[in-house]
Amino acid sequence: MLPKLIEDVERAIEHECYLAALALALTLPDICGKAEFPNDGNGARYKKWCKNFVCGIQPRNTPSGDMPYLNEDMIYSLRNLFLHQGTPNVKPSSSWDDRCQVNHFKLEITDPDTPDGESSMVSYGAGMKISHREITVGVRDLCYRLRVAAKKYYEENTDKFTFFNFDLKDRRKKSNPFNYLWEEE
Repeated sequence: MLPKLIEDVERAIEHECYLAALALALTLPDICGKAEFPNDGNGARYKKWCKNFVCGIQPRNTPSGDMPYLNEDMIYSLRNLFLHQGTPNVKPSSSWDDRCQVNHFKLEITDPDTPDGESSMVSYGAGMKISHREITVGVRDLCYRLRVAAKKYYEENTDKFTFFNFDLKDRRKKSNPFNYLWEEE
């Protein structure tokens, strides 16, 4: 099942359905987190999986220790607000790393041939005290990071996905060009 979901994220990106891709990509840590941390609650396992397999794979080369960065708390907050309220934003919490207490969170969709990623900024006020933090996250980049991490995790831990128990058949005719999801009878 997980490989098919990852494939659907890729197809959504190819067809420039970026918000659909983001919604599906944000569910991948839920699934992989259940496999890796089956006894933890949803939020704890989601964040632990993101911290260990998504956020830890990209080095932080920021010029200042004050710059915000995309971490597991932000991804989980984005997941909750986007999937449950349709709001592609984050809501900082007092438990977050101080650097990730952002005043403004932005998602960015760029042309497919334009690189996107993550950028951040900090503004300083009187006495060099931080007055504003902002982060911009590329939708294609976040989807890429989530799906690559999920694919690698699944390939290395297929045996942990024993909780998949479903019966779903694709009864469409073979001539349907979108008949890629399920095996036919």
